[in-house]
Amino acid sequence: MQTSSPPDSAALAVDPPASLERQLVAYVRAKIDQLLAIMGTAPLRMEELDDATLLELDPIGIIAESVAQMIEHLHDIHGHLSLAHEELQAVFDATGAAIVVLDGQLRVHSCNRRAAETFALATTDLPLAFPFSAALAERLRQQEGLLEEPEYCHTDQVFQLLVAPVRDRAGQCQLRVLAFNDITERRHNELMLQAAESRLSAIFNTLMAGILIIDPESHRIVDANPMAIRLIGDRRERIIGAVCHRYICPAQRGACPLTDLHQKLDNSERILIDAYGEHIPVLKTATLLELGGKQYILESFIDIRARKKAEDALCASEERYRALYAAMSEGLIVGELIRNAAGRAVDFVLHDVNPAACRILQYNAERLVGQRASSLYWQKEIPYLRLLEAVVADGVPRAQEISLRGRELHVSLTRPLPQRFAALLTDVTATRQAQRQIERLAYYDELTGLPNRVLIRDRLSQALAQARRQNGLVAVLAFDLDQFKKINDSLGNSSGDRLLVAVAERMTGRLRQGDSLARMGGDEFVVVLSGCVTQQDVISAAVKVLDLMAEPFQVDEHEIVCTASLGIALFPMDGSDGDSLLKNADTAMYQAKENGRNTYQFYMPEMNQRAFERLFLNSDLHRALDRGEFELYYQPQLRLSDGAVVGVEALLRWNHGSKGQISPVLFIPLAEESDLILIIGHWVLEQACLAARRWYNAGYRQLRVAVNLSARQFTRSLPQTVAQVLRQTALPPELLELELTESLLMEKPEQVREVLEQLRELGTLTAIDDFGTGYSSLSYLKHFPLNRLKIDRSFVKDLTSDSDDAVIIEAIIALAHSLRLQVVAEGVETPAQLEFMRRHGCDDVQGYLLGRPMPADELMRFLQQRPMPTPA
Repeated sequence: MQTSSPPDSAALAVDPPASLERQLVAYVRAKIDQLLAIMGTAPLRMEELDDATLLELDPIGIIAESVAQMIEHLHDIHGHLSLAHEELQAVFDATGAAIVVLDGQLRVHSCNRRAAETFALATTDLPLAFPFSAALAERLRQQEGLLEEPEYCHTDQVFQLLVAPVRDRAGQCQLRVLAFNDITERRHNELMLQAAESRLSAIFNTLMAGILIIDPESHRIVDANPMAIRLIGDRRERIIGAVCHRYICPAQRGACPLTDLHQKLDNSERILIDAYGEHIPVLKTATLLELGGKQYILESFIDIRARKKAEDALCASEERYRALYAAMSEGLIVGELIRNAAGRAVDFVLHDVNPAACRILQYNAERLVGQRASSLYWQKEIPYLRLLEAVVADGVPRAQEISLRGRELHVSLTRPLPQRFAALLTDVTATRQAQRQIERLAYYDELTGLPNRVLIRDRLSQALAQARRQNGLVAVLAFDLDQFKKINDSLGNSSGDRLLVAVAERMTGRLRQGDSLARMGGDEFVVVLSGCVTQQDVISAAVKVLDLMAEPFQVDEHEIVCTASLGIALFPMDGSDGDSLLKNADTAMYQAKENGRNTYQFYMPEMNQRAFERLFLNSDLHRALDRGEFELYYQPQLRLSDGAVVGVEALLRWNHGSKGQISPVLFIPLAEESDLILIIGHWVLEQACLAARRWYNAGYRQLRVAVNLSARQFTRSLPQTVAQVLRQTALPPELLELELTESLLMEKPEQVREVLEQLRELGTLTAIDDFGTGYSSLSYLKHFPLNRLKIDRSFVKDLTSDSDDAVIIEAIIALAHSLRLQVVAEGVETPAQLEFMRRHGCDDVQGYLLGRPMPADELMRFLQQRPMPTPA
């Protein structure tokens, strides 16, 4: 409010009275309005108080009285203001906010107690600077209006700041009121809540369980976590707002476990129907929760397809286990130890047994389950109780083999639970018997029961070790049976085996204690003599062996006289180790055979040279056919009735590149040891048929060729082989004669008869060779489709000096003719032998007297000097 100044006296002096009155009225009126304005009253209007009335009222008195009233009123107002100030200061200090009043220079004008304490303000030093942040100070300078700062940090406290300006009547900002509301604890709680919400959100979104939040009134889904969305397989916007029954829980309304049936919790297996209509088994949990003052249903569910599959697999596995448990051949027992007061096991009780255990223990399940072991054993001490106690104590599995009721059992013990044991019972009776049998087969000869090559080497090593310690002598005697092959061929392999068993039994009963006898294979045996003092002791033992072998053996209905050839090697003279001694004794044995058999021979170093030669001979034999070193010789057969050559026998010769011609006696046995005899035999058959075809073309239409067959050639495929060769050579089948030995007839009679029948159908002839050396009988021959019989040269050789041989030949010829068999005598070398054969009706003869074996070209010249044969 503007005030005017009173007029000065000079002005009053010069003005006329009328003017003075006007000035006075104006002055009084102005002062009254000024007073009224101070009192808060509007100025007087002219119509309310005119000038005349104003002068009549004694304005000076009125003013003085008004001033007095005003002063009194001011005193009253001051009292009221003081009281209000005190009240305001009390409220100012009692408020929870820190309040600071700033002046225009942003200095602290005043503050309440909380502000002074919070910001460390000294109220006695007002005004003073306030510790603003630079940012807040800048905002206060730039903005005078209402200002709000949601978060203002000071030291470790957080405030919500409200700044309000205090303006004067002109609207100018005179003061700033800053209200700092401390929200540190609230902010901390908010942060904690946010962290909790973040964790809950992360859990909600990453849970492997699907979660749905459902409005219980509308049954509509209001939220779903990612797993629920993935399991349902639909878009989130389609799921949110959908009725929950569309996917999960009972399809019909009115059956919700929580809202309709008023259950507090639903924990059950349900079916979730996904967006594709697939029914997924889930394990669901539902409960009520309150969010924002409203109740919702929280449903969580997990996909239990894998669990269902695992449960099904577990059930199947359990069924298989039960089936296996019931069907397994091993016995299974589960038991528990019973202890005394001192904790020592004194008994055990059986809780479970499978059928195999009942079978092995020879008790039924009722007799075993629940029974104490003491009731099953008659012994005072329960067997193997300490072993069970040890397994239960330390849990270390153990195994033991026991004998029970004549059976051998392998028991594997484990501890499945404390104080319990499980025993797996395996009946190993047959296994152990088989192992013993295997060991016996590994170290003993199956046929004779004698030690075999492996065991005799071990025993020989022990004998040598003892001889080295005692400077003693060890002798190795190797012997085999003379002519054993002929015995085998004549009587058959089974009779040969029985002969070997008889030899083993006879020799075993005559050995000294400490000596060892072994069968090395075939018909070869070895005797190891330890404790010999002189060479004469060894000779005595060798002679004893030969004498024992010379005694007849009774095999079935046959009495067999069988001699032996024996070789001797001595330690330390002939070798320092077992293998050397065995090899050298074997070499000496072959030398004894070459010396005439039925004798013994000490080893000599030069014998190895001959053994090497035999080895090299075998090697060269395999290449002889490729080198063209084989050649056929032919020995003529004469018909005694007219002296005509009616046949020839093909005989194989080996023309070695460096050793000259080698006798079949040396190389045929080597060939028969391998399949080489089959290759050579086929070659002989082809060459003989080719030669016979040449003679046939030369006019010798009745000349037959005889080919010897090895036993290994005489198989069911022989007729096909012969037919093929006959086709290739175009030889008439009746001009081919195949010779076989007696042993074939005896060994495989059914197979031989079958093959001979097929050969006869082909038209070929068959003959039995070397008749009389085996054990067949003429009556036995009638069962076979044979054409000819050849008398062995051993009977022919001495027939003029040995009446027995002559009688035998006469009988053979007579009986053969009675069986409609033609007879050929081999080995006719003297006129007397020839005359004997002619006189006794022998059909054909063969021997050096009539013609030696010769090559094919030489035979042709021989034939040309003889009369042409005519049909018999």
